[in-house]
Amino acid sequence: MVRALQGSPLPGLHQVSTWLAIAGHGAPWIGIVTVLAGGLLVVGGPRLVLMLAMTATMQDVGAMIKLLVERARPSGGSVEVWRQVSSYSFPSGHTLGATLVFGFLFFAVARCNLPVAGKWMVRVVCVTWIGLMGVSRVEVGAHWPTDVLAAYLVGALLLLPVVYVLRHTPHGAPGRSLAG
Repeated sequence: MVRALQGSPLPGLHQVSTWLAIAGHGAPWIGIVTVLAGGLLVVGGPRLVLMLAMTATMQDVGAMIKLLVERARPSGGSVEVWRQVSSYSFPSGHTLGATLVFGFLFFAVARCNLPVAGKWMVRVVCVTWIGLMGVSRVEVGAHWPTDVLAAYLVGALLLLPVVYVLRHTPHGAPGRSLAG
């Protein structure tokens, strides 16, 4: 499956994958989350920004799982590797981070002061980013498909209580709920 994805005839897939590999880690990732937080502050308020920050830190759960599982990353013999990485592979940290941050944003946008079309546009971007991040991690040879699937699963499980709070905690004026 990895070789099939790496040999994909989709134009620009490798360029998008390498861009996401760079964007999803370190300073670029912090910059993206900061920009998202700034936008969320304007259209959603400080409570949503705080929830975004707490959700983003849940990515550390993936780092702990990596230390427990100690699964090696793909190496040059079995797949094409864009860049060697020395850390463990399972689960994909890039994919987990994207699932947490953009998954949170997907649900939080319901509480934002945006027109319906704007909310749907944000949701499409969120789903696209999450999906492409997983594909990109396999395409650049940084992860096995199961690393990505595990990141999606862990991310979804970590988002469950966050989404519950989003939907069941008053926001703004008294008596106004986050549901709906």
